[in-house]
Amino acid sequence: MAASFFNSGATRKGAYNKADDAGASREERMSRLKFELREHIRFLADYDLLSTDWLRMAESLHQIANVAFMETHLPPSDDNPLTQHGKKETGTLWDQERDELAVRILLEEGKLNLALRILHRYRQSLRDGEKFSATLKSTSEKFLSDVHTVSERCKVFEQSVGILLQFAFSHVEALQIMDLPQFVQHCSEVLTEAAASTRAATPVEVDKLQETLVLFYLDSMGRRLEDMDEDRVMDLLQEHRVIPTLLAHLNKHYTWYKLDALECAARFLSSAMASEAYQSDKTKFVESKETIAHLLNLKPLFLNEMIAPAAASGAAASTSTSGGYGVAKKSVQTLLDEIAKLERANAGLAGVIKEAVPLRERLDKYKVAEQKEKERLAEAAKNKSAAAAAAPASGAGSAAAAK
Repeated sequence: MAASFFNSGATRKGAYNKADDAGASREERMSRLKFELREHIRFLADYDLLSTDWLRMAESLHQIANVAFMETHLPPSDDNPLTQHGKKETGTLWDQERDELAVRILLEEGKLNLALRILHRYRQSLRDGEKFSATLKSTSEKFLSDVHTVSERCKVFEQSVGILLQFAFSHVEALQIMDLPQFVQHCSEVLTEAAASTRAATPVEVDKLQETLVLFYLDSMGRRLEDMDEDRVMDLLQEHRVIPTLLAHLNKHYTWYKLDALECAARFLSSAMASEAYQSDKTKFVESKETIAHLLNLKPLFLNEMIAPAAASGAAASTSTSGGYGVAKKSVQTLLDEIAKLERANAGLAGVIKEAVPLRERLDKYKVAEQKEKERLAEAAKNKSAAAAAAPASGAGSAAAAK
């Protein structure tokens, strides 16, 4: 499989620049990139799961996600054709300093809700385990492959469309035109399935999968509630029980996540609780003693360790510290206030959980696991390259022997 954002940053940059396209100018490279991106995006459609066109679309999504990732992660430079000059530091997708071509073309081609729909349908298919396994088997036989290879292609599909939507939903333009009912239903179904799971997953296993990315989606929406139809959003969150389901899931599976995902979950809850709909009738969203207990448990489970020390000030207190072990208190202040009120009214519900695994201990362990996974992927890529290089030589040797 091609090098991508699932591998190292150096590989991504090298693959992207393609040796500067043999001396092509920045304008020529940008023009070619736009053309290829638009062709990939126009190919997106609601194909039958694991059909030939679906598998081709999965590869197109892989290419689109690669570019979207690089646009947000590679530093500006003369070698990077995505560097833009003379634009605003902040603004819309069309006038901001960073030109996010992949997301912009996705919206221009009207494919945002299609991307959401095919992801939603895919996740629904996964839940019918027996039928999905049969489809994997028949697909592997059809293409003379094996089930593991087809499963990996499916995983790359989910990661690719998921990460593309994450970047898209960071823009209010995308949030305002997305299919809101389907979005909330999708998030609710993913969280419901996750909450019911009995597996002991780790961040390495669920990274870039929907169990993690829906937390980023919800956080993006929460930050923009004032720019959306807030009442409609909150009505859908209530209808699909997103808040109690998320709280139940976090209580059971908070160890699945790294700091950034936990921070997104806490920020979303804080944003939702700051809404007029929540404040006017809290029982619609926190409707049972069990949900209240789940909410109170967030502090000993991970919130207490996440909050930046009271002594912190200035930039250190106002920014996320994903490289450390705290977040700015003001980013989750409404959530903390709500918990404090409920603690006073429900003292008997506090402390009803098992001993929490310290956040620092978990994050340090996950860093080691991530490094091992990177080394494994690098070794696999190296072996694949070596095998590909040896194949022609082997073929030539066989031909000579035959003569």
